[in-house]
Amino acid sequence: MKNLISITFVFLAVNLFSQNTGTLTDTRDRQIYKWIRIGNQIWMAENLNYNSGRGSGKYGNHYGRVYDWKTAKTVCPKGWHLPSDREWLVLEHYIGMSQSNKEDFEHYRRHDWNGGKQLKSRTGWEYYMQNGNGIDAYGFNALPGGYYQTYTEKFMWYGASIVFWTSSEANSKNAIARDLGSHYNGIDRSEIYKVHGAYCRCIKD
Repeated sequence: MKNLISITFVFLAVNLFSQNTGTLTDTRDRQIYKWIRIGNQIWMAENLNYNSGRGSGKYGNHYGRVYDWKTAKTVCPKGWHLPSDREWLVLEHYIGMSQSNKEDFEHYRRHDWNGGKQLKSRTGWEYYMQNGNGIDAYGFNALPGGYYQTYTEKFMWYGASIVFWTSSEANSKNAIARDLGSHYNGIDRSEIYKVHGAYCRCIKD
């Protein structure tokens, strides 16, 4: 009887987990991506790597491609979209960010909570040789691909940070992004030039 209960528990646990993870196939190029359910949202568990003819794929096989903001809003597969600032806030509240700090752009978001640590991968993050790895508590598996600075045509903070686009515009030149870094455990909410290259982590419609 004890063994039967143990087997039943394992089956239920595996079944529950299977409902919260899966894969999707991008019909445009047949690339397969993992997805993960976090709260009531379903996120890709990898960065998009679709070749739209724009953006850099220099590190695409490992980190995904980077896109300028205008392109980023159009490249997610059918049934998925680039998350808005508001949808990122929903994720952040679910993993523990204070409601009162949702509009912050500076200190609190970087240093006074550990949301970034929960989303960062368990390896690969370094800052001046210091360990900045996360715990990947939800399977989001954020990797330190940096971002692409268009003016210099270089990847910046490669290995120590990652910048994700949101679909939300800040002004005529800037859009709102999310930035995870090796040297802090939070999630920065920032504005960056739309012409730079950042990563797309698509969310299900």
